[in-house]
Amino acid sequence: MELCLYTLYIDTYILGGVMDIIFQNPVFSLFNPAERQRILHGAKTLDFTTEQEVFFQGDYIDYYYFVLSGAVKVYRLDIHGDERVMNVLSSGEFVAHIANMLHPRQYPVTVNALRHTKLLRLGADAFVEAVKNNHAVTVAFMAEMAERIFKQVSYIDTLKNNSAVDRLKAFLLTTDGVLKDNQKHIVLHSTKRILAQQLSLTPECLSRCLSTLKKQGFLTATPDGFIVHHMDRMIEQYA
Repeated sequence: MELCLYTLYIDTYILGGVMDIIFQNPVFSLFNPAERQRILHGAKTLDFTTEQEVFFQGDYIDYYYFVLSGAVKVYRLDIHGDERVMNVLSSGEFVAHIANMLHPRQYPVTVNALRHTKLLRLGADAFVEAVKNNHAVTVAFMAEMAERIFKQVSYIDTLKNNSAVDRLKAFLLTTDGVLKDNQKHIVLHSTKRILAQQLSLTPECLSRCLSTLKKQGFLTATPDGFIVHHMDRMIEQYA
């Protein structure tokens, strides 16, 4: 019966295991069936073309999103109007669910699609209400926010205190990838230009850093990203 109720509100794309992925998230896994139903009520899949905006910094928060396919860029504009890339999010990640709890309810960033991207749009009000009424979810949500704050502080320290090459090493060491035999295969969901923005480097400087790590035997470029070699040595050097 519960699955039938879900199908009233969600198109058939979602039924191919996507609901299971959504509710594997540490916060979302704690919602009970009734809360899950309310959260998914009115959910809709949307397609975005390359560089199409999902929402703008300062917009009122009506929705948050789940990336079904493709990738999005998360950025802010500084006082000079230049983009400061905060993150790149890809399939299986949430967009702006943390921002739902902000007061005033305004998106703190702009998000646009890096290529053809399919997102699941979810209503913010139902999520906020569910978090407020479920103690376990509230605690888990606070833990997730604390972890994100810690990561952002560490990221700022990396940008302020490290050389360009060390910034790149930090990115390679902390980015998720497939580990095997002391190597890590990282899929790059953005362009190298956007990666340079993430690391507060010029594209030319990033190219020099990549060349340095390649010459040192730490890095090989692949069609979809990088293979990082000698992970243990890189960790030792970075530390």
